[in-house]
Amino acid sequence: MPAGDKSTIVTRAPGVAEIAARHTDEAETARRLSPEVVRAVLDAGFARHFVPVAHGGEAGGFTELTSAVGLVGEGCTSAAWAASLAAYAGRYAAFLPAEGQAEIWADGPDALLAGALMPSGKAEPVAGGWRLSGEWKYISGVHFADWALACAAVPAEGPVDPDARPEVRFFAVPRADFSIEDSWFTVGMRGTGSDTLVLADAFVPEHRTLARSVVHAGRAPASDARCHLVPMHAVNALPFAAPLIGAARG
Repeated sequence: MPAGDKSTIVTRAPGVAEIAARHTDEAETARRLSPEVVRAVLDAGFARHFVPVAHGGEAGGFTELTSAVGLVGEGCTSAAWAASLAAYAGRYAAFLPAEGQAEIWADGPDALLAGALMPSGKAEPVAGGWRLSGEWKYISGVHFADWALACAAVPAEGPVDPDARPEVRFFAVPRADFSIEDSWFTVGMRGTGSDTLVLADAFVPEHRTLARSVVHAGRAPASDARCHLVPMHAVNALPFAAPLIGAARG
């Protein structure tokens, strides 16, 4: 870890790595992390790392998260991958309208989120929000998620420019609204539990959706923390690179 980095998430990461290493065989067999490992990830502060201070989160930095994820990766790559993506999903949720953020973190900053970065499914505008249906593959940690951020292209308003790219939006849906298709059969990183998220005509109110371009640009509506003002292109490799660096060290 960087010299002088004494942040809570970094100091607790080796404990997560130790617990995860003891459960690697179980994760390989079950094709998802054990509840004990998920609890350790939450207790270490990964889910709350990028959550706005207004909701009890840390609004933490990228350096300490990268260090912490790498340390977990020395014990279990799947646990590090899940911890990393859960933290970054919390960052994306910080770009929701204030009402949506309040709903997600109503019970505290440790709500566990899973996210889909690539658009899929079908989103239709309706009164007060959207109707969302379809499948989203490779959603790491979906089995333990309290919320999922589904990503979908939305129909354009007004005249359609054939050369224009469709708008892509994130939609926050609670666990009660989605099901999971068992589809994750891989050689490596089986413990990430990256199965398929399924939605069937789920209603998403307007306050629980945001344009992906807002995250790309780094324009959080209700926070001026540095971690919410960084364009995605500046950090979009970190969620995936950090677990693998830790695995290589391990």
